[in-house]
Parts: sequence; structure tokens; C-alpha cells
Amino acid sequence: MKKIIIISIFIAGIIFVGNFIFFHISIQKSNKNIAENFAEAKKIYDAIPVWHKKIKTDQILKIGIITDTHVRPNRINKNDGLEKKESPRYLKEKYTRPLRNFVAQMNTFQPEYVIHGGDIVEGTGDPDWLCFMGIDFVDQELQKIHVPIYYVLGNHELRCITKAQFREKIGIKDQKQVIDTGDYRFVIIDGNFHPEGDPEPGPTGHRYIPGFVQKEDLEWLKEQLSTEKRTFVFIHQGPFLDSTVGDEGKKKQSIGNAQELRDILDEYRVDGIFNGHMEARRYEKTRFTEYYSFTGTKKSKAYPESYYELTITGGDPDVTMYYVPQGTTNIKRVDFESCENDVIYTNDSKKESMNSVGKNDSKGFKQNIIVEVVKTLAKEGSGLAEKF
Repeated sequence: MKKIIIISIFIAGIIFVGNFIFFHISIQKSNKNIAENFAEAKKIYDAIPVWHKKIKTDQILKIGIITDTHVRPNRINKNDGLEKKESPRYLKEKYTRPLRNFVAQMNTFQPEYVIHGGDIVEGTGDPDWLCFMGIDFVDQELQKIHVPIYYVLGNHELRCITKAQFREKIGIKDQKQVIDTGDYRFVIIDGNFHPEGDPEPGPTGHRYIPGFVQKEDLEWLKEQLSTEKRTFVFIHQGPFLDSTVGDEGKKKQSIGNAQELRDILDEYRVDGIFNGHMEARRYEKTRFTEYYSFTGTKKSKAYPESYYELTITGGDPDVTMYYVPQGTTNIKRVDFESCENDVIYTNDSKKESMNSVGKNDSKGFKQNIIVEVVKTLAKEGSGLAEKF
């Protein structure tokens, strides 16, 4: 009987040890499988481009935008010759009023910084010193907002100065700029090139009316967009696939290689791109990117004296536009993307009424908001015109 008990205990011990060894081996195999699966998953994840792994953010960022101011200082004494540098000059009320209104609104809005979308000056037929004078005036006004100011190069600057002169005047090393703010990256690119190459140095702005982005700059753009940050691009000319009908039925062509640029924006999942130049309010949304074309303060008949507030929340851009309707002195405030009775362009470039097309169908359509903010103080040519 004693032997039977001993044998039973021995057999039970063998079974226990066997089970323990089997269990230990199973755990090792399981851990190995988990490690292998994790390594495989990590390999797959690492193969995904970083720009496809965009940051999920709740950051709120505000930017003020003004564009196409087209200022040209005027002589106080009309008897002075046009080329007389020492002749005192001033800006007419049609130039100063929208700048003052913009500065006042920005000091209420309190943006992180301000971006001027290009065509600071008119430039056509002007000497370089007059161009510099106009840039100085605009910059002096914008500095009253007390935030950093960034400038996009427009084609009208290049009607009176060179790119090198522009860089020196603005105080930058390159027309291309990158601005990182938290989870957001803003990239400014230069659309003032020509498909056949740039001519000799000198005022050449007439060649850049439709615009073109050179290959080297597109490659540079790809490098800047290779990030998990939420990305936004500023360019002076429009990146649309067709001509845009601006004020008075005039058609404005987009840059010559718009499709190439749009392919890059899509590949790198850029959240938004903003342009001036075309003097047509246009909004378009593709799978990843929202396109905004802004009218300026000077030439637009539909939206005179316009300027903008850009608010980015969680990577989603939202734009508020301010303008002074013709024949009034009231500033109106409207949601840019869904202004009632306006026309926007859908992805297939067909015009649709705002009753059927909005910024984001899932959110419904924003109502047109019109708020009388202030009344301008003087008419053009009044004694309130500011002088240099």
C-alpha cells in the first residue's frame, strides 16, 4: 500500500512538472508570437508616410489676412514732377481707410500674427523708390497690430522692384518661408516664375500674371510638408484648375502648373491653401484640402475693402470676411465659406447656389451673418488722408 502511494505521488509529480514545462513553453511561444506580431505591426506603421499620420489637436490659432492693397503714394503738390523723390506724398483715403479698419479689427481679434497675401503696392510703371515708400506705409500701419507680419510676394511688387530688392526691404532671406506654431505649420511659396524660365534681373511682374511654381520650389515644398503637423500654404496666385471669373466678368487664370501643385497638396494632405491676386471670392473643398481665394482691399467691386480673420480649430480652418458694400460706409461681416446667395465652386468646378453647397455638409450651412461694425469717417480726398 505504501509503495502504491509513493508511486502515485511520483506519477503526480511527473504530470505536474510536465504540465509546468508545457505551460512555460506555451507562454514563451505566445510571447514570441506577440513580439513578432508587434514587430510586424510596427514595421507596417513605420512604412506609412509621416504626413499621413497627422496630429490630432485641439489647438486654436487665429491669423489676420489682408491682400492686394495696391497702394500708390500720391504727390501733395501736383506741380512737382513724377520723378521728384523729395516731393511730399500721401496715400488717399481709398488706401488708408481699409488699412485702418483692418488694424482696428485685428486689435479686437488679437491674432497670433498677420499675413499679407501680396501686391502690397500697385507698382505698374513706378520707380523702385516709390514702391519702397508704399511698402513702408503699409508696414507702418500693420505694425500697429503689434504682432509679427509676414508678406507673400505678389506680381505687382515685381513691376517696380526685383525679388532681391523685395527680400532686402522686407528683411527676409528667401521668398519661401516656414512658420511653425504648435501643431500647425504654415508655408509661404513664390508663384512668381514663368514656365520658360526667369528673364534677366529687373522688374518683370507682367510675366507673372498667371504665375508658375518652379520645380526646385515644389521639391522644397514637399520637404516642408513632410511632417505630422497640420499644414497650410500661402501663395499669391490661384491654384485652381480653370479660369476664375472675377469682378466685371474678367477671367483670371490660375498658375500654369496648378494641377501639379494640387497633386502635392493632396498627397501631403494639406489642410488649407490661401491666395489673393484673382480678385474673386472662391471656396473649394477636395478630399483633404480647403482652397480659399481672397479679394483685396483695392480692386474688388463685389467685396470692396475686404480683409479676413482665419481661425483654425483642431486643424479645421474657418474664415470670416469683412468688406464695405459699394455705396455704403458700413462694414459687413460674413462667413466666407457659406455667404448666402453667393456662388462657390464645388470639386467638379460647377457653380452651385449656397442653398445646396456648403463648407461641410455634415455641419449644415452657416447662415449669412451681417453685422454693422463701424462707419468710415471720411470720403476719398478728405483732410484725413494720411501723409508720409
